[in-house]
Amino acid sequence: MGWLILMGSSCQSEADRSIDQKDTIEQKSFANKSDSVASQATVKQDKVADTIDISPYKKQIPPFKIRLVDGKGYTYKDLKKDCPLILVYFQPDCPECQAFTAALVKRLPSLMDKQIVMITFEDIKKVKAFDEKYQVAGHPNVRIGSEGYTFIVQKYYQIEHFPIVACFNNKGELQRIINPKLAPEAMAALL
Repeated sequence: MGWLILMGSSCQSEADRSIDQKDTIEQKSFANKSDSVASQATVKQDKVADTIDISPYKKQIPPFKIRLVDGKGYTYKDLKKDCPLILVYFQPDCPECQAFTAALVKRLPSLMDKQIVMITFEDIKKVKAFDEKYQVAGHPNVRIGSEGYTFIVQKYYQIEHFPIVACFNNKGELQRIINPKLAPEAMAALL
């Protein structure tokens, strides 16, 4: 097991330092090759994985309780049984969340076999304004609301970046979390 070394605001294990050293050596070798080969290597380095490692995360659906835009309450217990779930944690004023939602809305006809729950911690007034713009609550398989300042879902998955898109199978088991570093349109295309 490697040691975790704190250096300013970044954390790096011994294994990560070893990988960084190899990357540095490889980058130096690229500098000695022709420009076309080096530019191809740069493109390959910029590729982002479609999903993130889910091993550190809890595998069951978080025990959320939200207030929907229509004022009603909705919890994880209200989810349809034997139906896959797409859980989206977002912020209404986040540009990536807005772009993701616009792309999601285009994909909704092909996602009718899944239930989609969009959750934020923001005030319900902001959620209503967001919903008025994107019209997601009008779809029969979509619920959108706020968990308020309970941060149950945010803490459950240690969410730091938005949007987070977690996909569960029809047994309620976490299958994947789409990489939030992807372009929002690419994230929606993976659903």
